[in-house]
Amino acid sequence: MKKVLSILLAVCLLAGPSALLAHAAATETDAQAEDGVTMTSIADVAKFILEPHRWGEIQITPAVLSGADGARDVYLVALRGTGFTMKKANNVVACFLSAFNITTEYYTMTLEAIYQYVPEGATIVFAGHSLGGMIEQQLSCTEELTAKYEILKTVNMGSPYVLADASKREGPLVRFAEKTDIIPRLSPAVFVNLKAYNDMTIKDGGYLFDPNSAHNLSYMRVDEWGEYDVLGVLNGGATLTVAYDDVVVLRA
Repeated sequence: MKKVLSILLAVCLLAGPSALLAHAAATETDAQAEDGVTMTSIADVAKFILEPHRWGEIQITPAVLSGADGARDVYLVALRGTGFTMKKANNVVACFLSAFNITTEYYTMTLEAIYQYVPEGATIVFAGHSLGGMIEQQLSCTEELTAKYEILKTVNMGSPYVLADASKREGPLVRFAEKTDIIPRLSPAVFVNLKAYNDMTIKDGGYLFDPNSAHNLSYMRVDEWGEYDVLGVLNGGATLTVAYDDVVVLRA
């Protein structure tokens, strides 16, 4: 166990967003309208999570999910990954605890934010990067939450697999991993549930000697992930439309 935690500690230090991330996100999102955006792929969802002009770790917003079956109202709950400082709830320690499905301050803050800003009975789409995706895996297996809401999908980018009770999970979990991003492979599940550990879609964006970019930039690339719709379905065609004025942004 100590060996697993040591490895997690060493590599989670790569998980925080960098100045490089901020620069890339700014150039990618210049074309977006200030009053809202329609996301068509998981690359767009990653940009929404990581955009530099909204530095909150937790984003909650009503959205319109459109697809082959028509349109429906949902709430998008989007979570950032690990922060640089131990003063934040999304710190490195939270990575360790979440991996073993242990409650953290980040988990509690997100749960309370959902109760405050999402009306009971609503449908939720979870989307998270790195630690944010781990928190959402935990939430989708939380009976207290799933009794109040419909969890339609949990979409993770660069997130390790959490040792939660998958039998309690509401809605499918989909995980995406850049080939040279080591973070989504840092999970104790490798020793317990190898099938779940390996259950992720992998792409190679050419980041062999750049682990920071592999983890923080690759998921925003349309050329790499544009074929997967906002629910993580290959050529699925589902889109999410949100208005920026409706987005609740909270700091951890």
